Amino acid sequence: MNMHTVTIETAETNPTAARAEQLLEQLQDLHAAVSVSERGWVTIDVTLPAEHVRQAVMLAIAAVEQAGAHAVVAVTAMTEEEADQREGWETLPDLVSVTEAAAELGVSRQAVLDRIGRHTLPATKIGRDYAIPRSALAKR
Repeated sequence: MNMHTVTIETAETNPTAARAEQLLEQLQDLHAAVSVSERGWVTIDVTLPAEHVRQAVMLAIAAVEQAGAHAVVAVTAMTEEEADQREGWETLPDLVSVTEAAAELGVSRQAVLDRIGRHTLPATKIGRDYAIPRSALAKR
């Protein structure tokens, strides 16, 4: 099951702070955000797990209606991964420490540091330590 982001515009305009707070409380389990769209509609963004986008839309609409929102005017839905990419967020690779890399490779910690120093194992220095992409270990 993947996480999905669904944006629902409702046939309500000019929400008070109390109204927005009410919607947020009702939808807190869905990590809701309430705003006003460019056309002036109350917009509710929720994030929820679903098998596919269609299921996410159905679940989100049901939750928003149950929370007392007005009729739905428009819906936009996508996987959370797609939403993050559209916002410019980069997906980080699975990273491991030098000690974890050594254990996975069956070598000493010093051997991993030597490979990093010789540039035969990619790594990024973070503070005093290194972060190594787990995918680089599979190639060794």
